[in-house]
Amino acid sequence: MKVELELSFNKELIKHSIRNGIFCGLWAMIPGLIILVNAEDSSLISLVADFFMLIILFPAIICITCVALSASYVKASEIIMACLICSFVSIIWLNIIIQFYIMMYSALNDLVIELDFGAIFEIKQILIAMFAGLFSAIIRIANPISSDGVSIESEELTDRPPKPDWDPRIENLKNELYQTNSKLQRLETELRKEIWQMRK
Repeated sequence: MKVELELSFNKELIKHSIRNGIFCGLWAMIPGLIILVNAEDSSLISLVADFFMLIILFPAIICITCVALSASYVKASEIIMACLICSFVSIIWLNIIIQFYIMMYSALNDLVIELDFGAIFEIKQILIAMFAGLFSAIIRIANPISSDGVSIESEELTDRPPKPDWDPRIENLKNELYQTNSKLQRLETELRKEIWQMRK
């Protein structure tokens, strides 16, 4: 049963990481479209240079995405796995988007350029992206967050006693109500006795 739960949780972690990686990669669509629109009269070399600038800036986007993603996990192994998967998927999607825009540029300018699968799975870019994801995971592990969103280290440094499960003020009010009810019952009993004696 425990193994099944772990497997199902790992599947959810992988799905969650892939989904965030896809969204991270899709971020490049808007600046990529701007680059493509501004490159109508420029050469293919200048277009590739503009996309190269986008690739240089992309690790920062990966770091931001991985930090947000890792907030959903507590264990160090889960954080590292999630960040690595997210960073790998995101760089693949970025390269696919860049290749798509290059092919659009070639179609608009009557050029013949084939899809470069080597550029999609370029080892150097993948390693840089995964290093950015690993760096984000290390930062997140170094700053642990409890389930209520508060830093565990800050909780330990406050030296505050644990919050009580019951409110002492409510307990005091209950005791006062109980004493008041007891007094009222005694008064009621005395009044009944006096009324009964007066009737005699």
